[in-house]
Amino acid sequence: MAAIAFSAPATGRIRAPERWWFGGATRPAFVIVTAAGTGIAAAIISIAMPPTVALPSYWIFAVIGVGLAIIDVRCRRLPHCLTAVLWTSSGVTFIAAALIDGDGGPLVRATSAGIATAIIMLAVALALPGQLGLGDVAFAGTITFSLGWLGWQAACLGLLAGLFLQGGLRLPREDVSETATA
Repeated sequence: MAAIAFSAPATGRIRAPERWWFGGATRPAFVIVTAAGTGIAAAIISIAMPPTVALPSYWIFAVIGVGLAIIDVRCRRLPHCLTAVLWTSSGVTFIAAALIDGDGGPLVRATSAGIATAIIMLAVALALPGQLGLGDVAFAGTITFSLGWLGWQAACLGLLAGLFLQGGLRLPREDVSETATA
């Protein structure tokens, strides 16, 4: 994930660099920090959640989520190829869990939360151009889809926490350049 996250271009396709399994051209310190971050996130998820069929999708979310955070900070983008992996892995494991448990309620709730969030965020992105990108829309839908499996409260809290963090951490480009020169 470090190789992909640190080699992602500001525009265009995301490609795995040569020798990606060693971190590609990424500095070893970045590879170690990224690996530690994903390991810690996956460990916290393992401790916090009971072992279920859906658990691997949360581990995948932890690994790719750390990579997406790095890409977003570096390039201000969230690539669809990575958010699609999150949608797909969550969808497959949630469907499997619903079939095994014989309870489709969590799947319906997760799907409703994810789709509703994506639609609302798309409306915001279209109404306020430049504030949200389509990657943000897809990622917000993915977050609430995954958290919706756990419950409505988790989905709402995750969405609100993400919006507050995004709003508090991102300054408009003009403010960033003004503070950098001051």
